[in-house]
Amino acid sequence: MANVTGGSFLLEKTGERENFIPENLSEEQKQLAGLVRDFFRGEVVPKSEEIEAQKFDVVVSLVKKAGELGILAAEMAEEHGGLGVDKVTMVAMSEQSIYQGSFGVTLMCHTGIGTWPIIYFGTPEQKKKYLPRLATG
Repeated sequence: MANVTGGSFLLEKTGERENFIPENLSEEQKQLAGLVRDFFRGEVVPKSEEIEAQKFDVVVSLVKKAGELGILAAEMAEEHGGLGVDKVTMVAMSEQSIYQGSFGVTLMCHTGIGTWPIIYFGTPEQKKKYLPRLATG
């Protein structure tokens, strides 16, 4: 894959970079995306009214359920209790959060803002203390 920086993608010729489409996902990638889709459709969407009414206990219970399913630990390294999936897999999983935007943002903030700084910049002690708990919600 070409080294893409800033807006360089605007100047590249089409086809110079590797692209992915859902049809090219592996069975494992499709299963993980399906896990998130089924969670959102079955668990999250039915609670949309409560989520939008900012019922904190409902949101917390859904975050914990996402942790039980492994959704919160997808990008985290296996050594910290995660699944260690690649970026394409994570995108396939993340796009399934469209079924309930508010809770989708909650998950993305938890796995991004809340987790990535520790993954990338945390000390070994901080990683050991916080990442397993973040992975499980």
